[in-house]
Amino acid sequence: MPVSALDGAVRHILTTMDRFGLLRNASPSGSTPVVRPVPALNVVADARVARRIAEQGAVLLRNRRGALPLRRRDLRRLAAIGPSARQLLVGGGGSSRVVGFTQREKSPLAVLRPRGAHATFAIGRDLLGVTVPSSALAPPGAPAGQHGLLRTDNDTDATRVDPTVDFVGANALPHDTNANWTGTITAPAAGLYRIGVQTAGTTAAVTVDGKQVASGGGFADLLGHSLERSLDGRLASATGLVTLTAGAHTISVAVAPPQPFPPFLAPSSAPAEVRLTWVTAQQRKANLAAAVAAARTARTAVVFAYDLGTERSDRSTLALPDGQNGLIRAVAAANPRTVVVLNTGDPVLMPWRSAVRSILEMWYPGQEGGAATADVLLGRADPGGRLPETFPRRAEDAPTNARSATRASAARRATPRASSSATAGTTPGTSRRSSPSVTACRTRASPTRACASRGRRAAG
Repeated sequence: MPVSALDGAVRHILTTMDRFGLLRNASPSGSTPVVRPVPALNVVADARVARRIAEQGAVLLRNRRGALPLRRRDLRRLAAIGPSARQLLVGGGGSSRVVGFTQREKSPLAVLRPRGAHATFAIGRDLLGVTVPSSALAPPGAPAGQHGLLRTDNDTDATRVDPTVDFVGANALPHDTNANWTGTITAPAAGLYRIGVQTAGTTAAVTVDGKQVASGGGFADLLGHSLERSLDGRLASATGLVTLTAGAHTISVAVAPPQPFPPFLAPSSAPAEVRLTWVTAQQRKANLAAAVAAARTARTAVVFAYDLGTERSDRSTLALPDGQNGLIRAVAAANPRTVVVLNTGDPVLMPWRSAVRSILEMWYPGQEGGAATADVLLGRADPGGRLPETFPRRAEDAPTNARSATRASAARRATPRASSSATAGTTPGTSRRSSPSVTACRTRASPTRACASRGRRAAG
């Protein structure tokens, strides 16, 4: 790399820092530490900018029969379904997570209700769960009728049986707690379970049948998503899905003080809070049934779907997680006026797209995302975004798919002058002469209705 290229990159950085006053009083030699001034923040003005950016980035992927914007008659009987309706999904996890002014974060449902929405909420897919009851737990070698888990203090070897692992609030443990709970957890029926821990001031890991299901707390809390927190925002939630047979399974919960990681995680003497949670297979079925029932009695059903993107791991699939495709299909079968709001950081497969009236991609909208989503749904803001990337119709159409790459190569050899792939804003698999997708249209007068008529064929 030539020195001139490096100088140019450094010049861009220093020019931006100087623009915001971050170089004032700086020492050219670097030998004298200085306290660099932090520019004053106008929280309200900056929030307006954040909201406008979220609105301008919204992409209307599909809108049939004028389903959007929502009208007064829709708001009178509205079903809001999905955890990201009740909790705002602010942004991605891992190193991409940015924490703004959390006190300004409001969910789409919290914004819609004061604006006249008489909405019935159904969780559909629960990410948090409830405390595992004592009746489902048993310490090792317990006689019939004894419930709970055996707690072992790793520093003193002292033991005791706790009815549940639910030490939060006034029941929190000392900040230096280093302990393990062991025993069995009894699955009342065979199926898919979500098991996890909620923590604050400590780290925790859950193991079922010798395999770690979830771990969280400490530095990991800084990398999680806003959906992975208790409803009051106090506790971080880490969960995992595990298939269990009916009956008893070994379980252990390990808790240890978090290791400081300055400047991000300072040493703390806060009490250790930990709670063992689950969503049973029966509850998952009940949640799905409740979502379908809410959709059936509503005029319009809005399903808020999500994908928890992170820089910590690669995606193994383009499908929405946790059976959300099945949830959307079931809701759409119960109510033909179904709208899907996507909170994703990248393309997802939409096998249900022909069964729903509208699809609105809000991406990860930031701290003002609840208000921005409500504005777009109600027609107060224009979904003026364009797709920065192509959404494949099928997994086989993705460029990373071997068959897709082979077909594309053959097509290029057969028709060397043709466009080799769909560009952002056109339907994947169509030529350059195909009609533009919904995302290619925009009008201030009536954004969603105009988009519906101009982009229907490509979006379908």
